[in-house]
Amino acid sequence: MPGPGDVAGRRDRYEALYAETMAAAPFREGDTEARSFGRELDGELSAPGFVSAELWVDEALGGFCYGYEGPPLSTTGWMGKVTAAVVMAHRDPAGELRRTLTWT
Repeated sequence: MPGPGDVAGRRDRYEALYAETMAAAPFREGDTEARSFGRELDGELSAPGFVSAELWVDEALGGFCYGYEGPPLSTTGWMGKVTAAVVMAHRDPAGELRRTLTWT
């Protein structure tokens, strides 16, 4: 999995793919929004726990996703209810919290 340095080195490819993807309906974003995404990505690269994945098609970046650790989730109010529902949905049959999700 590519780390922050790898992603930073390919920032132009990330920004170009973002621009291409988000130009379509319903988003219709342009160069200004793509540059804004690039600046936001720059800041997120140093976030604790940054992880990413990339999809390459031949020599071209065809997709990407990334994330990082955030603050602890609230256990009260509507956020607490959502958090509890997500945690319950990600428990295996024995009740253990799954650390990874399987996409089928």
